[in-house]
Amino acid sequence: MLSSALGNIPYPATAIVEQEMEALLIPNELYKYWLQHIPAVQTFTYQSMAQRMGTVMALIEEITFKRIDIRLIRFLLEHTSETQAILYETHEEIAIELRTAREVISRLLKNIEGDHLLQLSRGKIEITKRQALEKMLLTR
Repeated sequence: MLSSALGNIPYPATAIVEQEMEALLIPNELYKYWLQHIPAVQTFTYQSMAQRMGTVMALIEEITFKRIDIRLIRFLLEHTSETQAILYETHEEIAIELRTAREVISRLLKNIEGDHLLQLSRGKIEITKRQALEKMLLTR
């Protein structure tokens, strides 16, 4: 969004929040003024852009070099635990997070369910054999 503001390019922003929040919209011209006259805004802007660039590079590397099944298993393990084995997310939400198609996620989850490692129901994924999923990360 910073590059959009700095380049006067419209940005179709979307956000997913986990709790109620408030957002502040700053007009481009005001932000550009602040950027020129307030060192803290300059520092924040450059740090944010550098951090975003690092995130984008890591994402490109992950998408390019890591298989989607491994990324999905890692996602499932990172979003659940031994004590909280249920993930309340739709296939679409997972696909968005992993930057792939919902159909790909659905097919992979169905395959993993066929191996009896998890159980699928509407908007819910229950990990039934966590250690077996962890082992899959090591063998693939």
